[in-house]
Amino acid sequence: MDSSLRLRAITLNLFLGLLITLATLDPTFCSGVSEVHCIQSERQALLKIKQDLIDPSNRLASWAVDGNCCQWVWSSQYEAEIQAYARSMFGGMINPSLLDLKHLTYLDLSYNNFGLIAPIPEFLGSMKSLRYLNLFGAGFLGLIPPQLGNLSNLHYLNLGGFGYNFLSVMNLQWLSSLHSLQQLDLSGVDLSKVSDLQHVTNKVTSLSDLCLSHCNISFIPTTPSVNSSSLTTLDLSFNNFGNTLIPFWVFGHQNLVSLNLSANGFQGPIPIHLRNMTSLRHLDLSHNDFNSSIPNWLYNFSHLEFLNLRVNQLQGTISSAIGNLTSAISIDLTSNELGGKVPRSLGDVCSIKEIKFSDNKWGQDISEILGSLSRCVSNGLEILELYYTELSGHLTEELGQFQNLVQLSLDGPNFPSWICSQKHLCSVGISNANITDAVPSLFWSMSSQFNHLNLSHNHMYGQIPNIPMVLYISSMIDISSNLFEGPLPRISSNVSFLDLSDNLLSGSISHFLCYKMTELKEMELLNLGKNRLSGEITDCWKNWEKLLVLNLGNNNFTGSIPTSIGSLSLLRSLHLFKNKISGTLLPILKNCEDLQIIDISENQFAGSIPSWIGQRHSSLIVLNLRSNKFFGHIPKELCNLTSLQILDLSQNKLFGSIPRCVNNFSAMASISQNNLQDLLVVDGDTVDFERASLVIKGQVREYSTNLQLVRTLDLSKNYLSGEIPKEVTSLQGLQSLNFSFNILTGWIPENIGDMVSLESLDLSENQLSGHIPPSMSNLTFLSLLNLSMNHLTGKIPSSTQLQSLHESSFIGNELCGPPLTDNCTINDAKPDTGKERSKDSGGREVDWFYVSMAPGFVVGLLGCMGSCTSEQAMENRVLSIFRSHGVQA
Repeated sequence: MDSSLRLRAITLNLFLGLLITLATLDPTFCSGVSEVHCIQSERQALLKIKQDLIDPSNRLASWAVDGNCCQWVWSSQYEAEIQAYARSMFGGMINPSLLDLKHLTYLDLSYNNFGLIAPIPEFLGSMKSLRYLNLFGAGFLGLIPPQLGNLSNLHYLNLGGFGYNFLSVMNLQWLSSLHSLQQLDLSGVDLSKVSDLQHVTNKVTSLSDLCLSHCNISFIPTTPSVNSSSLTTLDLSFNNFGNTLIPFWVFGHQNLVSLNLSANGFQGPIPIHLRNMTSLRHLDLSHNDFNSSIPNWLYNFSHLEFLNLRVNQLQGTISSAIGNLTSAISIDLTSNELGGKVPRSLGDVCSIKEIKFSDNKWGQDISEILGSLSRCVSNGLEILELYYTELSGHLTEELGQFQNLVQLSLDGPNFPSWICSQKHLCSVGISNANITDAVPSLFWSMSSQFNHLNLSHNHMYGQIPNIPMVLYISSMIDISSNLFEGPLPRISSNVSFLDLSDNLLSGSISHFLCYKMTELKEMELLNLGKNRLSGEITDCWKNWEKLLVLNLGNNNFTGSIPTSIGSLSLLRSLHLFKNKISGTLLPILKNCEDLQIIDISENQFAGSIPSWIGQRHSSLIVLNLRSNKFFGHIPKELCNLTSLQILDLSQNKLFGSIPRCVNNFSAMASISQNNLQDLLVVDGDTVDFERASLVIKGQVREYSTNLQLVRTLDLSKNYLSGEIPKEVTSLQGLQSLNFSFNILTGWIPENIGDMVSLESLDLSENQLSGHIPPSMSNLTFLSLLNLSMNHLTGKIPSSTQLQSLHESSFIGNELCGPPLTDNCTINDAKPDTGKERSKDSGGREVDWFYVSMAPGFVVGLLGCMGSCTSEQAMENRVLSIFRSHGVQA
């Protein structure tokens, strides 16, 4: 072989953190012939590419200056190692030296992290030999360069992402020149400005697969003209079509084999125009608002393998013609309004492996369904979901015939003991099944084979044994909301999601937390909240470094926060509320810079609120310090928390003024902004793990799935003084504002009516004076208002909202007009001069000179308290001054 033979075709693959150089078109090249080497220019090009890449796991160590690039070929074992590399994605930039690889045909840069700071490099459009280009989830940002239209040899083009719309495009004319293109994925690309979608794609007559999910498409013209008969796969899921009907353009593609129209808000009956698309093997109409019965013509789709109609409003019954779907592998009718009986003919669909009929109203005994499926279906059925179905009868031993089940979700009332005979079962879901029973010990011994175990929201009792071994990495165990008691079990290090909350578990946490200290834990979510656990929180957190969510709230823990919690650098959510934890907030928590939620309310924490919270935790969305013993000023550094949606500092011993920089809370100022993101995905579904207990409208309320919609500011029951800063009125997204039970003075800000989202406003038990601003009548969502026990005067402004409130909202003032029974006179309209002495809620006179001087005393004391031997002593001195001037502590 000629030693000058050029490298004619290199495959570069940076898939999930891998960089792979594969073989040439000549089968003898790099095949062990020692005299053959890749030429110098190509070696240099690859080395320059390596130089500009950030390689956190040193995957390119073999790429050396004096090396033979034929030996840089990765083993075929890489596919088995994908998960190991997934956490070490490449970053940096793509070097233009790629252009020196003149004959490159395959380039895969997917699943990397190029920083979301740079667009797709335009020079990629000059690599005209490319037949395959994959940039899915590569971390590029901005407009897609039209130069990609020069790649006329492309067969495969993937510019998709994860639905975040980091990439966008103004038009798709450049696609028209890609005459060889067969597969195109633009999922997650913003196409909201594109108006020529169907015309351009029709010109690419070779196109067989088209994915346009999560693209913000709101309109496709209703023209039915379609030039392309080659399209076999079309995905338009998760868009926002302005028309509630499926665009006619879709129905023109009669040769489609796969059609995904899920999550688009389509309404009305399932369109009859689909009936001619009889070649379909995969049809997904889920997560829409179709409200007809299942049309009879759909049962004639004999080639249909996957049918997904879940989460609609489908009514009526299932026809016995369902037995005609002889090719069906999966049928999902979950969460509709179907009723009647499941036809026996379903048992004739011998190919079926997945039956998901949960959350409907089947009017029959469960044994009828199991009996009909026991003919040929039981041999191959792998997934059976029948929970929330109102089925009568009991779980019978007939299910023991389904030996190949791997996922099972059923209703109670008894624990199905026959599960113990299922050798292949790896996913069990029996949540909300109303089971009142003990779990058989034989079932617990099977737990090592499960990668998904959900027994939550039942009435199961007994003790949870140790689960020292789980075969699957990233396994999920949810046994929450039951009646299990006894100590915490020891759990395998492979479990990544563990929820044991809302049980009766008791005792120390140490044997659970410190189990197998030398093993790195896979745990990402740990929820032990709402139990009876006690003692100190053991200092054994260093091997739990993958934790994202930690919930130890609503127990009886004592002592202080252990220092090793500071080693949880990935932690995003910390819940320690409703315990008896004391001490100060340790500076070690500064290391947890990714925290989005801190809830340590209802404990015994003391000291000042540290300023580093505002300096080191810029991602904070929820900060709840309610009902502790924090003392001192509110640090102005908290105003750096621009993503903050919930701030609760109530029921502490804070004094001084409210910082005027509260207008920096931009997330509270926004009506639509949502910063709280789902952190975990288990088995393809987002997990409901975030919750908070908040005081809204005077009541403690639990928020979970709707937590991301809440915006509240609560500084009540402290010793705050001075005026309400007018800057607070810029927080137009705020729904609840509570400054009650302080010693605030001055007037209510005149433009408080700008806070248009307010549903609850409590300024009671202060020393506010003046009139109620007329702009308050603009608060049309206000359902709770409490201005009682102040020194307000004058007429209550007229509005339907204010006059509909109870008179208790205004008592303890000198107000008149509805809803109060006191009528207004001419003198009542006079403005308050603020010169008179007022009385507090107990009837005592308050000298406003001394009240206004109280903050000055506090500031002075802070400068000369060197003689105080403890913070508690300083606190007592300050509070005694307030008491001596008529202010209750």
